[in-house]
Amino acid sequence: MSMTETLEATPFQTYYKPQSEEYLHDFRTVVDRLFTKTHERIGWYEPWQAWIVTSHDLCKSILADERLTPDFMKWKFAPPAQSEDQKNDFERMLDHALFRLDKLSHRRVRRLASKAFSARMTGSMERNIKAVVTAAFDKLDGQSHFNVAETLSIDIPRGAMSRLVGIPPEKDEIFHKLGWAMVRYNGIATTGEDRTEILRIALEGVAMLQGVIQERRDRDNPGDDFIGMLLTAQEGDDRLNDWEILGIVAAMIAAGSDTAGDMHPTLLYALLSNPKQFDKLKANPDLANNAITEILRYEAFGKTGLHRFALEDVEFDGITVKRGEQIIIAAQAGGLDPKQWERPLELDIERNLNGNIVFGVGAHVCAGLFLAKIQARLMLQAFAERFPNAELAEPPTRDPAHYNARHITKLLIKTNV
Repeated sequence: MSMTETLEATPFQTYYKPQSEEYLHDFRTVVDRLFTKTHERIGWYEPWQAWIVTSHDLCKSILADERLTPDFMKWKFAPPAQSEDQKNDFERMLDHALFRLDKLSHRRVRRLASKAFSARMTGSMERNIKAVVTAAFDKLDGQSHFNVAETLSIDIPRGAMSRLVGIPPEKDEIFHKLGWAMVRYNGIATTGEDRTEILRIALEGVAMLQGVIQERRDRDNPGDDFIGMLLTAQEGDDRLNDWEILGIVAAMIAAGSDTAGDMHPTLLYALLSNPKQFDKLKANPDLANNAITEILRYEAFGKTGLHRFALEDVEFDGITVKRGEQIIIAAQAGGLDPKQWERPLELDIERNLNGNIVFGVGAHVCAGLFLAKIQARLMLQAFAERFPNAELAEPPTRDPAHYNARHITKLLIKTNV
């Protein structure tokens, strides 16, 4: 069966509605209904013009399938391709981002970029992020209540990403806006009119990054942050050029902007809604990394998922996905698949999470994985130390219009200190 042969609602389409009010507030019930009421694990979703995949095993196999690409420009509804001389610098930066590169180029750039992640760089990164986290919590001193979405969710991701990349503090706002533009410019619901305004914002950010990279090249020592390390990374005579460095930074900020902002309230909401699990974490802080992955499996905040586009006609579970069509890998649904996980609707921060797909798998595993985990771990440690008796003041408020997440706009916490 292909998309064009879908004439009436299938059981999948009846049960799985990621833009519904129910999904917004209780996605686990929606996903569990899909798993218990039908055997369908892939279905067409008309509002997004995409196939959605929900089973853990199918999600994992599709992520590794080289007949599919994360390159948005391979979608049948993508904007028309432009000739090289028609492109602006933002579009050229996107062309060099990790999710646009062909297999061989992607492998080469990631291999060279990995040189930047030395033990020295990792240690420096953790110290810088810890300073950002400490400053964010210092601003909460003496408060009886605070809204995570307006404090930690903004201060920590912005500060961590800027310090990691090496952006001067006075240019933080431009950098943040570039991240905002990155994730929206090629969104599946973005209109041509939207792109015009997004492009204006993005070009300012690209020009700023180009200036930072050039200033670092002109130094005797380009620095020990991410840009500095990328400038000096090499394998034999092979080095990254400026466009490739911009492309790596683009992938980083696309992965770490909105996503990191949603991560912090999600982690705290899950723990404070499950106080026995919070007690386990306070008693054993070494569980933090496992707790982060488990919470993101259990309380996933995505509406969409990881996007892939078919380079040729492919078949999955009897469904033919035609060349140019889109597949959305709903890892948030796969994380609740009862064939993969025992008691999937329960939170257990001691769970064996081998085989999870929370951060993707394979060549296109989340580019910001290391950054996300470090800032999340440091945030949880600081929260447990400063507010060990904290509790939720009220249920979270979510944004029903957010384009791709069960975005929390208000998570009010009572500190009890």
